[in-house]
Amino acid sequence: MKFHYRNDPMRPAAVREPDNYEARAQLFWAADISIPHMEDMGRDFIGTVHALESALSGYLNLTHGAGIAILSLAWFKFSLNETTVSRYAAWGRNVWGITRNITEREMAGEAIYRYEQFIEKLGLPVRLSELKGEFDKNILKKAAADLFREQDTARWFRPLGTEEEVHALLESAY
Repeated sequence: MKFHYRNDPMRPAAVREPDNYEARAQLFWAADISIPHMEDMGRDFIGTVHALESALSGYLNLTHGAGIAILSLAWFKFSLNETTVSRYAAWGRNVWGITRNITEREMAGEAIYRYEQFIEKLGLPVRLSELKGEFDKNILKKAAADLFREQDTARWFRPLGTEEEVHALLESAY
């Protein structure tokens, strides 16, 4: 994916200065320790978002980074519930620096919104519908069937017990 406004001062240094080794190393390090933690909420690493992305990219011309961006956002929204809200709220305070006096649910929603803004600043798509070219939505059903057959989605911290639930999650990324 080509970054359009590379000189935009609001973009992270790793994007503005692609040859800046220190900035790229810091971004990679932060992503490496944070995304698995957020996608599996501290459980033994299962790789929820990576499993979703792998199932989908088998059908689409989708780079891994763009797929992770889209599916992380969909997973965060899909998995936000009374059990996970405190984790997302802590993410809002600790990562996104949200300090307003609001409910945990509002804090969690704001954190997910800020993540979406960050993905947009990187120039990555936030929805499957933003991908270039024709998109056959039947692919989502096929990918859901593949994923459900290959993964124990009932072990995810937001368990998905049926192929239809997996499909609904992928559909939410559209």
